[in-house]
Amino acid sequence: MASLRKTLPKDLATLLQQAAAGDEAPAIQALSRCRPDATGGYDKGTVLTQRGCTPGIARWAVARGTDVDAGGTYGRTALMHVAGRQSPSLGIQDLVDLGARLDLTCKAGRTAMHYAADAQNLQAVRELLALGLDPDAPSRDGTPLEHALQRVSNVGLVRMVPVAEALLAAGAVATETARQHVRRAAETFEFHRAGFNADLVEETAQAAEALCRLFDVESPAPRRMHDGVAPIVASPGRWQDQHEELWQLLVPSHGACATVQGEVVRITGRVSGELYRNGGGNWDQGYRDMVTALLGHLASGSALPAADLEEARGIASRLLRDMNSAGRLAELAVAWVAANPGPTPLPPPIYAR
Repeated sequence: MASLRKTLPKDLATLLQQAAAGDEAPAIQALSRCRPDATGGYDKGTVLTQRGCTPGIARWAVARGTDVDAGGTYGRTALMHVAGRQSPSLGIQDLVDLGARLDLTCKAGRTAMHYAADAQNLQAVRELLALGLDPDAPSRDGTPLEHALQRVSNVGLVRMVPVAEALLAAGAVATETARQHVRRAAETFEFHRAGFNADLVEETAQAAEALCRLFDVESPAPRRMHDGVAPIVASPGRWQDQHEELWQLLVPSHGACATVQGEVVRITGRVSGELYRNGGGNWDQGYRDMVTALLGHLASGSALPAADLEEARGIASRLLRDMNSAGRLAELAVAWVAANPGPTPLPPPIYAR
């Protein structure tokens, strides 16, 4: 055993494709040169966790000594991997037949049901429910419903509806947290509706409304966007609320805005989001060009006072060292819009972000 590889073959993905096509022999031959507990992939899991593992290879591996419940770097077992995949080669029942435990959790406390719900994998959800897995199992990310609804994207709304229906019918609780996630998902779709794929928009809109009904959440009002002509004026109040109002009014789903007023709001929102959420991990020339453009916009039209412009330049020079100062740029952007209510067409930007 000491001479066997500790890691899975580098070409395992190709070998598993051959296995799925009916020829398992090359994969088994290569895996025979590896230890039963050999790992690979981003999660450092056994062969059972790898995408494309077939029932035949799984049976061979377990008979040879591979632990059917072995977890990788994040503690995700093969059952969790399979539950979180659409149309996997290896099925849930295949793993259960090999002795997989249903009650295990990953390092984040999630069960296989969390992964099935998050992937909007209705078949896996139904299978796990039939096997007796708790539809309301807690984790640090909440119940399976809460976890899935928090992470669902616009394109996943259609698949999310039957998953939510199945979990609720099995006894999952429509918690206030779940309702908040549904409200956020519906509002996010409404924000992007105008720029959504025309072939999918109606189906997705119906799914968003269906989720709202399931969780007794009021559907968001249709998004009202600026007509490009009227003065741009935010409601009285805190600058943070005004920034959000202007974002909803002026910023499109994708790409730059039609007006300079919208673009100063979009730039400051994008910069703040990148710094606060990602710690500047994606900061590149595109972001630097956006900040440079922002400084030019703030000095245009009815420019901000000289002291404010100097402050903005200072903030721009130290953004990555003083990320909290990004909020001040957003406040200055709101002030510039207030001083320039007449819509100003935006010249083609030099950045693509």
